[in-house]
Amino acid sequence: MIFEKVSVDDPSMNRLFIVLEGKVTVQFQTHSIRFREGECYVVERGLPMTVKEEDCASFAIYGYDFAGSEQLLTWPIVYLHPNVWKEELAQIEAMRKKGTPFSYHASVYQLLEEIERNKMERNRQCIHQMEEVQSYVQKHYREALTLQQMADQFYMSPNHLNELFKRRYGMTLMTYVTDCRIRRAKQLLVGKRMRVRDTAHAVGYDDEFYFSRKFKKETGKTPTQYVKEQLKKQKEGRPVMRPSVSF
Repeated sequence: MIFEKVSVDDPSMNRLFIVLEGKVTVQFQTHSIRFREGECYVVERGLPMTVKEEDCASFAIYGYDFAGSEQLLTWPIVYLHPNVWKEELAQIEAMRKKGTPFSYHASVYQLLEEIERNKMERNRQCIHQMEEVQSYVQKHYREALTLQQMADQFYMSPNHLNELFKRRYGMTLMTYVTDCRIRRAKQLLVGKRMRVRDTAHAVGYDDEFYFSRKFKKETGKTPTQYVKEQLKKQKEGRPVMRPSVSF
Protein backbone atom coordinates (compact mmCIF):
# COMPACT_ATOMS: atom_id res chain seq x y z
CA MET A 1 0.00 0.00 0.00
CA ILE A 2 1.14 3.52 -0.83
CA PHE A 3 -0.44 6.55 0.83
CA GLU A 4 1.97 9.44 1.08
CA LYS A 5 2.25 13.19 0.71
CA VAL A 6 3.20 14.40 -2.77
CA SER A 7 3.83 17.82 -4.27
CA VAL A 8 1.28 19.67 -6.39
CA ASP A 9 3.41 19.19 -9.51
CA ASP A 10 3.77 15.39 -9.12
CA PRO A 11 1.12 13.64 -11.27
CA SER A 12 2.71 10.19 -11.09
CA MET A 13 -0.08 8.70 -8.92
CA ASN A 14 -3.78 9.13 -8.33
CA ARG A 15 -4.11 11.77 -5.61
CA LEU A 16 -6.42 12.91 -2.85
CA PHE A 17 -6.51 16.71 -2.82
CA ILE A 18 -7.71 17.91 0.59
CA VAL A 19 -8.46 21.49 1.65
CA LEU A 20 -7.62 21.80 5.35
CA GLU A 21 -8.29 25.52 5.78
CA GLY A 22 -9.85 28.34 3.77
CA LYS A 23 -10.74 28.21 0.08
CA VAL A 24 -8.65 27.02 -2.85
CA THR A 25 -9.11 27.12 -6.63
CA VAL A 26 -7.58 24.26 -8.61
CA GLN A 27 -6.93 24.76 -12.31
CA PHE A 28 -6.94 21.64 -14.48
CA GLN A 29 -6.30 21.49 -18.23
CA THR A 30 -9.88 22.21 -19.29
CA HIS A 31 -11.60 23.63 -16.22
CA SER A 32 -11.19 24.92 -12.69
CA ILE A 33 -12.92 23.99 -9.42
CA ARG A 34 -13.17 26.12 -6.29
CA PHE A 35 -12.98 24.09 -3.10
CA ARG A 36 -13.99 25.02 0.41
CA GLU A 37 -12.49 23.99 3.72
CA GLY A 38 -12.94 20.29 4.41
CA GLU A 39 -13.55 19.25 0.81
CA CYS A 40 -11.61 16.46 -0.88
CA TYR A 41 -11.28 15.64 -4.57
CA VAL A 42 -9.67 12.70 -6.35
CA VAL A 43 -7.24 13.77 -9.08
CA GLU A 44 -6.44 11.13 -11.68
CA ARG A 45 -2.90 9.99 -12.38
CA GLY A 46 -1.19 12.04 -15.11
CA LEU A 47 -3.56 15.01 -14.81
CA PRO A 48 -1.60 18.23 -14.17
CA MET A 49 -2.98 20.81 -11.77
CA THR A 50 -2.12 24.21 -10.36
CA VAL A 51 -3.43 25.57 -7.07
CA LYS A 52 -4.37 29.12 -6.12
CA GLU A 53 -4.88 29.68 -2.40
CA GLU A 54 -7.11 32.38 -0.93
CA ASP A 55 -6.10 34.24 2.23
CA CYS A 56 -4.64 31.78 4.78
CA ALA A 57 -5.74 28.60 3.02
CA SER A 58 -3.85 25.33 3.37
CA PHE A 59 -4.16 21.99 1.61
CA ALA A 60 -2.60 18.55 1.45
CA ILE A 61 -2.11 16.14 -1.44
CA TYR A 62 -1.71 12.40 -0.89
CA GLY A 63 -0.68 10.04 -3.65
CA TYR A 64 -2.06 6.54 -3.24
CA ASP A 65 -1.85 3.09 -4.76
CA PHE A 66 -3.40 -0.03 -3.25
CA ALA A 67 -5.75 -2.88 -4.14
CA GLY A 68 -9.16 -1.55 -5.16
CA SER A 69 -8.00 2.06 -5.20
CA GLU A 70 -9.29 2.71 -8.73
CA GLN A 71 -12.84 2.90 -7.39
CA LEU A 72 -11.90 6.15 -5.65
CA LEU A 73 -11.86 7.79 -9.09
CA THR A 74 -15.67 7.55 -9.11
CA TRP A 75 -15.96 9.73 -6.01
CA PRO A 76 -17.49 13.19 -6.37
CA ILE A 77 -16.23 16.01 -4.16
CA VAL A 78 -16.51 14.67 -0.61
CA TYR A 79 -16.44 16.43 2.73
CA LEU A 80 -15.10 15.80 6.22
CA HIS A 81 -14.80 18.36 8.97
CA PRO A 82 -11.28 19.88 8.80
CA ASN A 83 -10.52 18.68 12.34
CA VAL A 84 -11.39 15.12 11.31
CA TRP A 85 -9.03 15.36 8.34
CA LYS A 86 -6.22 16.61 10.55
CA GLU A 87 -6.75 13.93 13.20
CA GLU A 88 -7.02 11.07 10.70
CA LEU A 89 -4.02 12.20 8.65
CA ALA A 90 -1.94 12.72 11.80
CA GLN A 91 -2.79 9.18 12.93
CA ILE A 92 -1.81 7.74 9.56
CA GLU A 93 1.49 9.62 9.66
CA ALA A 94 2.17 8.42 13.22
CA MET A 95 1.52 4.79 12.23
CA ARG A 96 3.75 5.16 9.19
CA LYS A 97 6.64 6.51 11.28
CA LYS A 98 6.29 3.70 13.82
CA GLY A 99 6.86 1.23 11.04
CA THR A 100 3.87 -0.96 11.91
CA PRO A 101 2.37 -1.91 8.51
CA PHE A 102 -0.82 -3.44 9.89
CA SER A 103 -1.72 -0.37 11.99
CA TYR A 104 -0.68 1.94 9.16
CA HIS A 105 -2.89 0.14 6.64
CA ALA A 106 -5.77 0.01 9.12
CA SER A 107 -5.52 3.78 9.66
CA VAL A 108 -5.67 4.43 5.91
CA TYR A 109 -8.70 2.18 5.46
CA GLN A 110 -10.37 3.80 8.47
CA LEU A 111 -10.02 7.18 6.77
CA LEU A 112 -11.41 5.81 3.50
CA GLU A 113 -14.41 4.30 5.31
CA GLU A 114 -15.07 7.66 6.98
CA ILE A 115 -14.94 9.37 3.58
CA GLU A 116 -17.31 6.76 2.11
CA ARG A 117 -19.88 7.35 4.86
CA ASN A 118 -19.70 11.09 4.38
CA LYS A 119 -19.84 10.66 0.59
CA MET A 120 -23.24 9.00 0.91
CA GLU A 121 -24.49 11.86 3.07
CA ARG A 122 -22.94 14.36 0.67
CA ASN A 123 -24.74 12.70 -2.24
CA ARG A 124 -28.05 13.22 -0.45
CA GLN A 125 -27.16 16.86 0.13
CA CYS A 126 -26.12 17.22 -3.51
CA ILE A 127 -29.47 15.87 -4.71
CA HIS A 128 -31.25 18.39 -2.49
CA GLN A 129 -29.03 21.21 -3.75
CA MET A 130 -29.65 20.33 -7.40
CA GLU A 131 -33.38 20.32 -6.68
CA GLU A 132 -32.92 23.85 -5.33
CA VAL A 133 -31.10 24.82 -8.53
CA GLN A 134 -33.93 23.36 -10.60
CA SER A 135 -36.49 25.28 -8.54
CA TYR A 136 -34.45 28.48 -8.94
CA VAL A 137 -34.51 28.13 -12.73
CA GLN A 138 -38.26 27.50 -12.75
CA LYS A 139 -38.78 30.73 -10.79
CA HIS A 140 -36.25 32.89 -12.66
CA TYR A 141 -36.15 31.57 -16.25
CA ARG A 142 -37.69 34.86 -17.45
CA GLU A 143 -34.53 36.66 -16.34
CA ALA A 144 -31.20 36.88 -18.20
CA LEU A 145 -29.73 33.77 -16.58
CA THR A 146 -26.14 32.75 -17.21
CA LEU A 147 -24.20 29.75 -15.97
CA GLN A 148 -21.74 32.02 -14.16
CA GLN A 149 -24.52 33.94 -12.41
CA MET A 150 -26.15 30.73 -11.18
CA ALA A 151 -22.79 29.29 -10.13
CA ASP A 152 -22.20 32.40 -8.02
CA GLN A 153 -25.71 32.06 -6.58
CA PHE A 154 -24.92 28.54 -5.33
CA TYR A 155 -21.23 29.11 -4.48
CA MET A 156 -19.78 26.72 -7.07
CA SER A 157 -17.61 26.92 -10.13
CA PRO A 158 -19.63 26.92 -13.38
CA ASN A 159 -18.12 23.62 -14.52
CA HIS A 160 -18.82 21.87 -11.24
CA LEU A 161 -22.41 23.12 -11.12
CA ASN A 162 -22.96 21.98 -14.69
CA GLU A 163 -21.45 18.57 -13.94
CA LEU A 164 -23.64 18.01 -10.87
CA PHE A 165 -26.81 19.20 -12.60
CA LYS A 166 -26.21 16.99 -15.63
CA ARG A 167 -25.50 14.00 -13.39
CA ARG A 168 -28.85 14.58 -11.66
CA TYR A 169 -31.09 15.56 -14.60
CA GLY A 170 -29.32 14.30 -17.72
CA MET A 171 -28.86 17.72 -19.32
CA THR A 172 -26.69 20.78 -18.81
CA LEU A 173 -28.05 23.63 -16.73
CA MET A 174 -28.42 26.06 -19.64
CA THR A 175 -30.15 23.36 -21.68
CA TYR A 176 -32.66 23.11 -18.83
CA VAL A 177 -33.13 26.89 -18.83
CA THR A 178 -33.94 26.73 -22.55
CA ASP A 179 -36.27 23.78 -21.97
CA CYS A 180 -38.23 25.73 -19.33
CA ARG A 181 -38.52 28.74 -21.62
CA ILE A 182 -39.67 26.76 -24.65
CA ARG A 183 -42.23 24.76 -22.67
CA ARG A 184 -43.68 27.95 -21.22
CA ALA A 185 -43.64 29.57 -24.66
CA LYS A 186 -45.75 26.71 -26.01
CA GLN A 187 -48.31 27.33 -23.28
CA LEU A 188 -48.49 31.05 -24.01
CA LEU A 189 -48.60 30.71 -27.79
CA VAL A 190 -51.43 28.18 -27.84
CA GLY A 191 -53.22 28.56 -24.51
CA LYS A 192 -53.08 32.35 -24.27
CA ARG A 193 -52.86 33.06 -28.03
CA MET A 194 -50.02 35.43 -27.24
CA ARG A 195 -48.09 37.09 -30.07
CA VAL A 196 -44.59 35.81 -30.83
CA ARG A 197 -42.92 39.06 -29.73
CA ASP A 198 -44.78 39.14 -26.42
CA THR A 199 -44.12 35.45 -25.84
CA ALA A 200 -40.40 35.95 -26.42
CA HIS A 201 -40.27 38.73 -23.83
CA ALA A 202 -42.40 36.73 -21.39
CA VAL A 203 -39.98 33.79 -21.35
CA GLY A 204 -36.70 35.69 -21.14
CA TYR A 205 -35.74 36.59 -24.72
CA ASP A 206 -35.30 40.25 -25.67
CA ASP A 207 -34.96 39.44 -29.37
CA GLU A 208 -38.03 37.80 -30.92
CA PHE A 209 -36.01 36.63 -33.95
CA TYR A 210 -33.46 34.90 -31.74
CA PHE A 211 -36.36 33.37 -29.81
CA SER A 212 -37.90 32.09 -33.07
CA ARG A 213 -34.60 30.50 -34.12
CA LYS A 214 -34.22 28.91 -30.70
CA PHE A 215 -37.82 27.67 -30.77
CA LYS A 216 -37.33 26.08 -34.18
CA LYS A 217 -34.08 24.47 -33.11
CA GLU A 218 -35.81 22.87 -30.11
CA THR A 219 -39.13 21.90 -31.75
CA GLY A 220 -38.39 21.67 -35.46
CA LYS A 221 -41.00 24.36 -36.16
CA THR A 222 -41.21 28.13 -36.00
CA PRO A 223 -43.57 29.53 -33.34
CA THR A 224 -46.11 30.40 -36.04
CA GLN A 225 -45.95 26.91 -37.56
CA TYR A 226 -46.30 25.35 -34.12
CA VAL A 227 -49.41 27.40 -33.31
CA LYS A 228 -51.06 26.58 -36.65
CA GLU A 229 -50.39 22.89 -36.15
CA GLN A 230 -51.82 22.88 -32.62
CA LEU A 231 -54.92 24.88 -33.60
CA LYS A 232 -55.54 22.52 -36.51
CA LYS A 233 -55.38 19.58 -34.12
CA GLN A 234 -57.89 21.30 -31.85
CA LYS A 235 -60.35 21.79 -34.71
CA GLU A 236 -59.98 18.18 -35.77
CA GLY A 237 -60.48 16.99 -32.21
CA ARG A 238 -57.02 15.45 -32.04
CA PRO A 239 -54.88 15.57 -28.88
CA VAL A 240 -52.95 18.80 -28.51
CA MET A 241 -49.38 18.59 -27.26
CA ARG A 242 -49.20 20.08 -23.78
CA PRO A 243 -46.02 20.85 -21.86
CA SER A 244 -45.58 18.36 -19.04
CA VAL A 245 -44.66 20.93 -16.40
CA SER A 246 -46.69 23.98 -15.48
CA PHE A 247 -45.22 27.23 -14.21
